Amino acid sequence: MLVIPDKESSWQRYLLPAGLFAGAIALLALSALALNYLLRSDTDYATTVAEVGSVAVNVNAYGRLAARQASSIIAEVEGTVTKIHRYPGAALQPGDVLLELVNPQLERQYDSAEFEVLEARAQIEATRAAQQREALNLANEVALLENRISMSQRELEVMTSLAKDGIIASLELVKAQTLLTELKLQHQLKIKSLETFETYRDAEMRAVSYALERAEKMLELAQYELASLTVKAQQQGVLDELAEQIESGRSVQRGELLAKVTDPASLYADVYISVADASRVQAGMPVTVAIRNQTVKGEVLRVYPSARNNQVRLELVLTESLPAQARPQTDVTAVIHVAEQAQTLRIETPAYLDQNSQETTLLVVSAQGITEQKVMLGLIGKEHTEVLSGLNVGDRVLLSRPQ
Repeated sequence: MLVIPDKESSWQRYLLPAGLFAGAIALLALSALALNYLLRSDTDYATTVAEVGSVAVNVNAYGRLAARQASSIIAEVEGTVTKIHRYPGAALQPGDVLLELVNPQLERQYDSAEFEVLEARAQIEATRAAQQREALNLANEVALLENRISMSQRELEVMTSLAKDGIIASLELVKAQTLLTELKLQHQLKIKSLETFETYRDAEMRAVSYALERAEKMLELAQYELASLTVKAQQQGVLDELAEQIESGRSVQRGELLAKVTDPASLYADVYISVADASRVQAGMPVTVAIRNQTVKGEVLRVYPSARNNQVRLELVLTESLPAQARPQTDVTAVIHVAEQAQTLRIETPAYLDQNSQETTLLVVSAQGITEQKVMLGLIGKEHTEVLSGLNVGDRVLLSRPQ
């Protein structure tokens, strides 16, 4: 049986060649893409070129200003606020009035203490006058006795002569001798009384003098408390803080904190750095501190040995004049200048660089592709790294490692 084949259509005749042609085109396209990727793979990554320049190692720090010299103004007496003369931010000189208080009881105490001083002074005058009068009486009595003794002695001499001649009786002579002895005894007693009075007079004067001193001390205390109703600044500085709710008519208790005054010249920067950077920083390193868009120079004063929350605390002393707006608790940023090398071979610091090792491997781009190159590094900063050996000027280095 004869089978007559179907007549082949024209499009079926070209189907196979068209498929082969399309496959070849696709293969060529894929090859071109692959070749393009291979050719561009070393240039899709950021690179840095070795050049001669300066390398600086800096550490960033953040913190606030603090004051070494700050004084708290405490209420020394009770009172009621009548007037407020200064508010926070005001520049102060010693003696400037901050507040005025009133306390009628202190005024009465002052008047009473003043009266007691006057009374004590009057007592001293009265005691001194009485002592002078008594001393004069004793002195007169001693003088009278001395006069009588002198006269008695002369009478005794005369009577002794008369008794020898038999003119007077012996009894009269004995009476004269007895009288002289009595006068001498009285004289001795008066002398002792006068000496005792001298001792007593000194003790009595000391007693009334102590009373006067006590009264004067009480007057000074009352005067001091009365003067304390006017609250004044004790040192030069800036009024940093005024106690809350300080207003006219408010009662103030003894010992209550009224205000804080700080000395701008004693301000320092209390900042923190990461633990990873702490090993680089030492006391004496120069710093640049930014305070409200202004910079001042300084140096590291102290590095605390302990860490908290993965941070290490530093104290920075400021060696230049601070801006006028510098206040305690003002936020600051600081750059600690750890080291710097000028005119050295440097590259931008690659992201894959091991900063704990001076000898490492860098990815260098050349005409042959990407190769690993061992190098010796010097200073490693956040922006640039010093290359001591292993690279030449113009060499290109990858800044990130290809996946």
